[in-house]
Amino acid sequence: MSSAYRVGSRPDSRSPTIWEPCRATARTPIGSTRRRSTSSTGTGDSPWRHGATGRRTAATVEGLPMTSEAKEWRWPWLGLVLRFPLTRIVIAVAAILAGVLLVSVLLLGLYLLTDFVLPPSAIFLVLGVPAVLVTHFIYIGFVRLVERRAASELALRGALREVGSGMLIGGGLLLVAIGALAALGHYRVDAVTSWRALIPALGVALFAGYVEEVLSRGVILRILEESLGTWIALAISAGLFGFAHFGNPNMGLRGLLAITVGAGVLLGAAYLLTRRLWLAVGIHFGWNFVYVLFGLPPPIAEGLFDSRLSGPDLLIGDASGVESSILALTLCVAAAVVLLVAAHRKGHFVRPFWARTTEATNNETMGEETSP
Repeated sequence: MSSAYRVGSRPDSRSPTIWEPCRATARTPIGSTRRRSTSSTGTGDSPWRHGATGRRTAATVEGLPMTSEAKEWRWPWLGLVLRFPLTRIVIAVAAILAGVLLVSVLLLGLYLLTDFVLPPSAIFLVLGVPAVLVTHFIYIGFVRLVERRAASELALRGALREVGSGMLIGGGLLLVAIGALAALGHYRVDAVTSWRALIPALGVALFAGYVEEVLSRGVILRILEESLGTWIALAISAGLFGFAHFGNPNMGLRGLLAITVGAGVLLGAAYLLTRRLWLAVGIHFGWNFVYVLFGLPPPIAEGLFDSRLSGPDLLIGDASGVESSILALTLCVAAAVVLLVAAHRKGHFVRPFWARTTEATNNETMGEETSP
């Protein structure tokens, strides 16, 4: 893959650092080494621009939705602080979690203080939809106010197509695993409940599919990748995603590893392929919707099917859920590999900042040697 970084030869340029996020443009794909004309003003198509410290920077990674194409801060020190990856992650995660918690408490309080009768099956949906809306608008606000750019990763154009594709992938993977277990006699349906089971399944899938993806892929993976590169950011975000499920019923080490390696990497790969969140949201939604609908243990909500699993833990998973089944894990890992290969072929992988620094130094040295 050709170099994804362009470094200018001006004497006042700096090499990329952990504080210097990558520059986003929609016209040049990642991996492109095409140069635009430079100008001393730092405007237009020039790769030169004034950084938060007032110095000009030219080392960029093309095609990523990151902050250094943003408007500059009035106070340079504030821009420098807010450009630091950990600062942005803490701000975004804290704001989203606080918003979701606040709206959930308010809704539950209103429910308890009024005579409004809410069917138990609708609770997940009533709490899930506001949580999704709050998460969406807080993230959009964070991107605009802190990163000072448009949230291209949540652009609505093409969103339905990507969400639909993701639902087919996520739901399809779990349906294949369930079908294989049923064919082997390890999954049985004892009864069919009511169509109302679709409501909690929809609520659970909405909440987890959107809120968790914005936090795990939109915030953690995306921001870490700017500095640490794709592989390290993918590993860390997948690990944190698995750890976030440690409080799930009956969750053990095996289930934790399965969610990390299977779901965490698969969902991260979906983001890397599209550089948008919608495909990952669809995969997560599809998996959770089918999970609740088919009544898989441990029960999150009432499913459409009253079912049970029996057989060796290797095939049906441990008490934490079917995610730890060798069938489900193999399917998820295989799908993740396919998406990662496709993302790599599209040039969507980013190297860590220290590798970019080395290349920047080498390019500057070569430029000085070849200059007359």
